[in-house]
Amino acid sequence: MPPWQLGQRVDAIVLSQIAQDRLALKIGTTILEAQSSLEVSVGQQLSLEVVQTGKQIVLRIIPNPPQADPVMASLRTMVPQQLPLQLVFARL
Repeated sequence: MPPWQLGQRVDAIVLSQIAQDRLALKIGTTILEAQSSLEVSVGQQLSLEVVQTGKQIVLRIIPNPPQADPVMASLRTMVPQQLPLQLVFARL
């Protein structure tokens, strides 16, 4: 893996839980050991950002954007929009 750059974003896959606070991550073709207090699952994909470089690299998990609620999305498209009252009265 090329040198880490501050602000760089990388995708990782959790390969295994080595110990309670240690993980094996695969970033590109590189496998590395990471320390984390967060609960993750083997096979979970993570988006990470480099927040510290140097002797010890620190990565931060970038949260995934919330998924759109399919029910609300359907309601927004299926329920007609209410027109402003001025337009409603003008059409009477």
